[in-house]
Amino acid sequence: MRGRVVAGVCLVTWSLYGLSGCASTSAVAPRATSAPLACDTALAGTEALLAPGGLVLLGEMHGTQEVPRFTGQVACLASAKGLAVRVGLEIPEAEQPSLDAFLAAEDVTRAQEELLQRPFWVRDIQDGRSSQAMLQLLGQLRDLRRAGAKLVVFAFDDELKGVAESRDARMAKRIGTAVEQLPGDLTLVLTGNIHALVDKGAPWDPEFLPMGWHLTQAKHRVVAMNNSYTGGSAWVCMGQQPCMGRTLPRRDLGRQPSVEVSATSANGYHGFFHVGNLTASPPAAESKRGPYGQGLLLRQQADTAFHAKQFAACAQHFAEAARVDPSQGASDAYNEACCRALAGDKDGAFSALGTVADKGYTSWQHLRRDSDLASLRADARWVPLVNRVKANLVATMAPHSNAELFSLFLEDQEDREGELEGRELDWAVIRPRDARRRARVDELLKSGKVQSAKDHFHAGAIFHHGEGADFQRAHGLLLKSVELDPKDGLARVMAATAEDRVLMMQGKPQRYGTQRERVNGQWRLYAVDPSVTDAERAKWGLPPLAKTLEEVKAANATPP
Repeated sequence: MRGRVVAGVCLVTWSLYGLSGCASTSAVAPRATSAPLACDTALAGTEALLAPGGLVLLGEMHGTQEVPRFTGQVACLASAKGLAVRVGLEIPEAEQPSLDAFLAAEDVTRAQEELLQRPFWVRDIQDGRSSQAMLQLLGQLRDLRRAGAKLVVFAFDDELKGVAESRDARMAKRIGTAVEQLPGDLTLVLTGNIHALVDKGAPWDPEFLPMGWHLTQAKHRVVAMNNSYTGGSAWVCMGQQPCMGRTLPRRDLGRQPSVEVSATSANGYHGFFHVGNLTASPPAAESKRGPYGQGLLLRQQADTAFHAKQFAACAQHFAEAARVDPSQGASDAYNEACCRALAGDKDGAFSALGTVADKGYTSWQHLRRDSDLASLRADARWVPLVNRVKANLVATMAPHSNAELFSLFLEDQEDREGELEGRELDWAVIRPRDARRRARVDELLKSGKVQSAKDHFHAGAIFHHGEGADFQRAHGLLLKSVELDPKDGLARVMAATAEDRVLMMQGKPQRYGTQRERVNGQWRLYAVDPSVTDAERAKWGLPPLAKTLEEVKAANATPP
């Protein structure tokens, strides 16, 4: 069901919407005072961050009490040293006037009420950037300004979408503009820890370019710090699950609360600030639910009903979610179909799946394998529905790719799906079908209708399920696919696999270790050329040889 389908906004503890802007450094003049600033005791080592003209990125997991409090402490210590301080917050730039008004207001109670009515503070999804701790940080910064600190607060995020420049690039540009306006100030930036990275890459994308990387490339003097903690809790938003305080895993790092900074970066940061246990900080204000918020609540209710096996109620909640918030219509309809199928309502399930197909759903293989829909597969309406979804998938092929060839590839995959489910394949039926597909692909090749990288990949995959000289042909086609699209990781894996298959058929050692053989009821790795290194395997997207040997050992330990 859901989580395996189309939709769902996924908000992790660092939010990743598309956003940007241009910095405001406007501020009302602080009150003059001769009294020294009173700062809370800061973490040992904090002094290393207090340099005029410095740009310190404080990377956090949004939604805790401790990190905003630490940010305020650093701002206070810097101000007490006589430094001019600029504090950047991951808040949309549209909120800058309301921040300025709050910081300058005489009546703090009224100013806070007005601030919390702003769109940012009453969003449908209240992540930790609008928490009680963030509001308290603003109050602390306001008090510092009124005590005479030379302190400015600026918002560097925004809500622009559909623009070519990435959110991180735009945030970096906004921060850079603020730094360049007053280069002698100490700039403290509180942001999600992924944005703070100064090295390229993120857990989900090795090519991701974080905000810290952009600032470093622009030659700013960046010190990137990551929050370290031992456990506790944080206010976290995850997918369609409700935002809530969640327990964090315990991590015994052997550290005392402190700050450690290095001149060079490691793992994307120059150091860490360790605060011990974290404590979740809930939103400062209640959200005002619009259509999206109403839909999110209904999906949460549907999810609860699903896990309670109340499938009829689950279906109703998803149907209502699609009505009030059409933005996730295909996903809601799919999930509704799953719940109706599990409730025994076949007519309702097929009606919902018809909506799914109408909305362009393309996950053909998932549809065919989803256990929630098992009760529908013997129905005469099932195959026509699956074919509609398959047609949607074929229609997604790039303009210069061959739709017929893609259809042949899908048929090839469909014939072999039983292997994934542990079923014996009927080779007496499949082999003649394979031969017919190879014959048709051969005709397409001779007529010049195999052109794109995907075309060559699909043709290579079909010949890979051949015999004799077909393997050599598959290897050549897959190499051409890699040549035309070097970023296609699957084509690389398949090309290396085809080469190993060719060598195996020739009685020679394989290069990469993709081929196994069964001897006396036990799997073993076919002979491997010892001159091929793991670095070469990695170029083709394959694991180290030792890991492959472990997989073979595990396969033999698992009963057939």
